[in-house]
Amino acid sequence: LQGVMGYYYGMQNGLSPAVCAAIQEHYLPQGSSTKLPGTDLGTALSFADKLDTLCCFFGVDIKPTGSGDPYGLRRLALSLIRLIEEKHLHYSIYALADKAFTQHPKLKTPKQQAIAELITFLHQRLFVYLRDQGIRVDYIRAVLEEGSQDILLIDQIQLTHTLSKFLQTTEGKTLLSGFRRAFNILKEHPLSKEIEGLSLIATQNSTVETNLEHVRTYLKPLENTIFPTFQETDLYDELTQALLDIQVCLSQEKKGFHRVLSIYAALSLTVEAFLDTVRIADKNSALQKQRVILLKAFVTLLEALIKLQYIEK
Repeated sequence: LQGVMGYYYGMQNGLSPAVCAAIQEHYLPQGSSTKLPGTDLGTALSFADKLDTLCCFFGVDIKPTGSGDPYGLRRLALSLIRLIEEKHLHYSIYALADKAFTQHPKLKTPKQQAIAELITFLHQRLFVYLRDQGIRVDYIRAVLEEGSQDILLIDQIQLTHTLSKFLQTTEGKTLLSGFRRAFNILKEHPLSKEIEGLSLIATQNSTVETNLEHVRTYLKPLENTIFPTFQETDLYDELTQALLDIQVCLSQEKKGFHRVLSIYAALSLTVEAFLDTVRIADKNSALQKQRVILLKAFVTLLEALIKLQYIEK
């Protein structure tokens, strides 16, 4: 038995008070407003049970539909998300689901497909969860759309809150301005797709690290370049340094997302100075290509974490 009756039966049978308390908290929280488990053991038990339940249903291809959710999986997912945010749980859903599905005796859906469908479902519920907290829909999309698979849910929650506040500042407006100018140029420029081919890294599974590796690959041919303007030199140097700084920020358990966004904003200022000075469509094809590479590296560096093209004006 779990819950209140499980607690009393456990006490009656001589289980430790800590175990009995965890049994009592097994079902918590049961929605968006009910209380959370008060103990670490209760939190672990509640989290494991909720994730395992979702994996069992998704493993046999029983999922909520537009017309119904008879097993309450949407509410279960929201409870799981509340646990992650309010208890600061730095767990990888991908890794835990992989283990759960591996032990599933009768999978009806291929494991990788089941994991992908579960993570997509949790992202959909996270979208609703954050929207209900009053965060703008376009800010949420900037973090969750095409999101990297290796970003923890707790990090996505914290990044969305940080981005929401940051974009209201002067730095935030600077970040958007530089990004939009670079993004719009690349969207129309014929060399943009060609430059993507410089990176031989497989992009089927997008992760923060693969995106950062793309940036390194784009910049590598420019290592010994003597740029004709100091704005190009500045942009190359700052991109190279930003790669190192961002890796440090993201290597900590509590990610330095505000610091990363400030790095992005400083780069945007440099990009604006670069675009104010140089002509991208230069008659010299080599110059034109290296300038497009610099813009491509800048946009890809931002897209490692956020997709600012979803931000509305």
